[in-house]
Amino acid sequence: MVKAIFKSYNLVRGFAKLPAESSVKQSVHDGDTVSVTADGDFSIRFLGIDTPEVSLSYPNLKDDPNAGKWLSISKFDQYLSNPFDVKYSDSKEYKIKLGKGLVEHLEPQCSDNTAKNHALYSEKAQRVLEKLIQDDLNERKGQGKEFRFFLAFSFEIMDRYGRFLCFLDRDSNEQERLERPLTYNERMIQQGFAMPYLIWPNIDPFIGKESVVKAVPDINNFQAEIEKSKRLQKAREAIRKSRESGTGLFDFNDPLMLFPFELRYLVRRSVPDRFVIDLSQKRPKILEPTKYYEIKNIEDRLFIPEEYVPLFIMKGFEKES
Repeated sequence: MVKAIFKSYNLVRGFAKLPAESSVKQSVHDGDTVSVTADGDFSIRFLGIDTPEVSLSYPNLKDDPNAGKWLSISKFDQYLSNPFDVKYSDSKEYKIKLGKGLVEHLEPQCSDNTAKNHALYSEKAQRVLEKLIQDDLNERKGQGKEFRFFLAFSFEIMDRYGRFLCFLDRDSNEQERLERPLTYNERMIQQGFAMPYLIWPNIDPFIGKESVVKAVPDINNFQAEIEKSKRLQKAREAIRKSRESGTGLFDFNDPLMLFPFELRYLVRRSVPDRFVIDLSQKRPKILEPTKYYEIKNIEDRLFIPEEYVPLFIMKGFEKES
């Protein structure tokens, strides 16, 4: 598919065209505004969730025939069996960057079965989302209505890859929203095939505030602010239930071995770069990016990009010493 928005040479670029049957005069609103339509399709990255990867660019490892190729995750079996193998020239340096504790957290999850396990769940998650959308499409056809998506944006509109960041659902009337209030993002969590991936400030309950500064809760009111969001609490509870019942990604017989974001930074030979706080704590400390694993449950991790950390410190949060 031809992408209307994409990343190239470290810039987000794109293509657009004049609307069909519209003249230049009709499309130009004023001296700095023109109405256009996208020339190609664009991607949407669901906010608040993370699912297993279908494919990624293979690590740029010296003398590896797959270096830099875009491959199915199933092709990463040898690499993911031991990404810290001494045969990789940068392994010693990479382990130092990650830190002893994080390496010890990751190593037990890396085995000959890790790539196969991740590929299995990436396909399952893909099929679940396909069915959710297809069912809605079929329902609209049965009603003789047009099917279209509704996009709800948060603070950031687009990510570094040119993908729109939003909560996605079918376009529904008021009564339909009352009967089925959950977005596709939330329904994927309810189905057990998506992990919460909460990155501030693009999450509920930090939506609809007057500014990013005002959106940061005071440390003394932290839990009260978190508890205001019924949707956030339902999503966190859904994951707890999946884990306790051994369903979806937490299947007791073959649980997901690496969280998606962990697999991504291992494949890129990079280091986690977002700080994190524990949503389950009354007065949480701000943990270093490489210590996210100290917060046991994924639904309790709120990731904070480095540029926002000073705002949290202004509101009484402290970095762990």
